[in-house]
Amino acid sequence: MSTEQDADALIRDAVRQEEESIDAFLGDRPLTEDLLQSFRGRRRWMTIFPMLLSLLYLALGVWCGYEFFQEPTTKIQIAWATGLLCCAMSICTTKVWIWGEWRRNSVIREVKRLELKIDKLAR
Repeated sequence: MSTEQDADALIRDAVRQEEESIDAFLGDRPLTEDLLQSFRGRRRWMTIFPMLLSLLYLALGVWCGYEFFQEPTTKIQIAWATGLLCCAMSICTTKVWIWGEWRRNSVIREVKRLELKIDKLAR
């Protein structure tokens, strides 16, 4: 019984040491590093494009909001408010797109961790 427990403890220690070495190699990065990483590489346009769209929608939304408060008639105010709401929804949509890209990068990093673990186990 004690040899089985010793073997289990040795295995747990070995796995823990390997996980620590892999985490040190690929470690979790802060959010700012993830953001900067999304602007690098082949697919950086997948982050830059929605960021630019988001800025465009923000400018249009500010303009619609300004015009909303300058308009004296209710009918035209409703039109400007509709434009403002559409811009707000578009900003939310582009942010979801960007967050999806960030998550994709995190998933790829986790897959690389698993690949390293499987490679070490196969040796």
